Amino acid sequence: MKKSFLLLVSIIVLMATTACGITKNSSTYVEPAHFTKSEQDLMELISANSNYHFFDFAAQKEFDNMEITMYKLVENNWKVSSFEQYSLEGSTSSTGRIALQFDKLSDGYQTGIQSNKIRGTTNFIPEEEVDTTDMGIYTSTLSERTNFVAEEEIPLAIQIITSKDGVSSYNVEQFQHPDIYAKHNYEHIYAITVRFHEKV
Repeated sequence: MKKSFLLLVSIIVLMATTACGITKNSSTYVEPAHFTKSEQDLMELISANSNYHFFDFAAQKEFDNMEITMYKLVENNWKVSSFEQYSLEGSTSSTGRIALQFDKLSDGYQTGIQSNKIRGTTNFIPEEEVDTTDMGIYTSTLSERTNFVAEEEIPLAIQIITSKDGVSSYNVEQFQHPDIYAKHNYEHIYAITVRFHEKV
């Protein structure tokens, strides 16, 4: 699984940063990735499924690093489970692609990042083992372009893992209101966000 993820990310994000990938734009944004036909054909060939999530981003010269963070909802508050930072320093602007791969976030996830300044993958496995046997999985991801300013946290994915029926699944923008999720008493709720830091 890890090897196939690395292969997929390496090829897809490389294509995204070459001629027919991401369109340059003066704004700063994160959005669901737009695939060319070649990219779509490649994903079908490698059998990429719904466990893969791709996002395009553009960040201007005032930003010097990007941070990917995973949270778990604990007592009405988001608690950091992991975070990784990627340097954008030295670039007048950066466009690129973020790739996330996960099934149950309770088991961890893999991240692939590539732009004109970043190339790399990371793998996070939580120390805590969580029993999610016979529980349903409900995942929401960023569905439209979202502009941002420095230090603004943009939710990319939110996942509910629960044994309850009739799950209320909200869009990722509700990340800013954890009490909305907490009131349902779902057993496990996770979120992955991206944030761009400004040069100081």
